[in-house]
Amino acid sequence: MDLLKALHTGDWSHLLQETGVALEPLELSQLEVGTVIARIKKLAKDASYKCPNALGLVHDAYKEQDWERQSEYGDFVRPSPSNKKAWQQYEKFIQLAVKLLSKFRGVKGDWRTDRFSSVPTNDRSSMGSMAAAAVENWNIMWQQPLKSNIILESIDGATLFRRDATIEQTTVENIIEHLRNECGDIVIMEGVHTIDTWVFNCYDLQGNDVETLHIQQV
Repeated sequence: MDLLKALHTGDWSHLLQETGVALEPLELSQLEVGTVIARIKKLAKDASYKCPNALGLVHDAYKEQDWERQSEYGDFVRPSPSNKKAWQQYEKFIQLAVKLLSKFRGVKGDWRTDRFSSVPTNDRSSMGSMAAAAVENWNIMWQQPLKSNIILESIDGATLFRRDATIEQTTVENIIEHLRNECGDIVIMEGVHTIDTWVFNCYDLQGNDVETLHIQQV
């Protein structure tokens, strides 16, 4: 039973059972996963919590909360992609955050529109560096453009930013802002990036991972 199924059924018991299996580096135990889930749920519903976006919600859920009393867990360390099992947990948390924010704050809420540069990362390069990125030429490459709900059914009718293309004389930040405006109910979230390539994960409002976007400097 994964996180989204547990959310749908309301049965979290499976996630709260310890398995006794040795954990990989930074992988959370089932009880720790349950703690992060509880934080995500409570923060998403808390109107006083100013949520930058789904990624920011997850990052805050890795931190101990003021309303937790004598928490035995405290803060958790966010993983990097090399921590495979922990990274899978992290991605599931993002999907859950998208679903809950859509449910409790509306599909057009501010959580969808804040700039990604406001959300710090862990040991990955910060997306904040994109705000200062030089004006360059970029290749936009979708992982599955003919299957994804992001791409229009008629490829010839798709706008420039919603198909594989080269975009000239702009920044990665501008490209993502355009995509977020164009892609309707798709939520585009931070992935990882190297020196010249950025990867973004795209989710629908049910928290399903529907597409992966690569933007590479040329």
